[in-house]
Amino acid sequence: MTPASTVKIATATAALSALGPDHRIATTVRLSEDARTLTLVGGGDPTLSPAALASMAATAARAIEEADATGVRLTYDVSRYTGPVLHPISPNDNIAPVTALMVNEGRLNGTDRGHAPVRRTRPGTPPAPSPPS
Repeated sequence: MTPASTVKIATATAALSALGPDHRIATTVRLSEDARTLTLVGGGDPTLSPAALASMAATAARAIEEADATGVRLTYDVSRYTGPVLHPISPNDNIAPVTALMVNEGRLNGTDRGHAPVRRTRPGTPPAPSPPS
């Protein structure tokens, strides 16, 4: 196993041991006590989706209506993680930024995998074109 893969296994094992299998990383929405500021608080959930954000927005809109608030300021909080958002070897197309507030597993585009590997049948043969994505 390569070192990075080994570290991932150790990290996952430690997280399962410390947090348990039912733990979920949460992104939350908070309305201030005076109902003047609505804050999206990033918890580091890589599975956050546009649909989940839309659901949170609808819930927040109802809370604002119930508080009869107007002129609500929208903010976000990504303070859960400190340090650089990119790995020190960046730029690298295989490594997405890591922040406390990311959507679709931090993907930078809509794909679920990187470019196809280049294959050559013999030295000096140009690579075959990649199939359309």
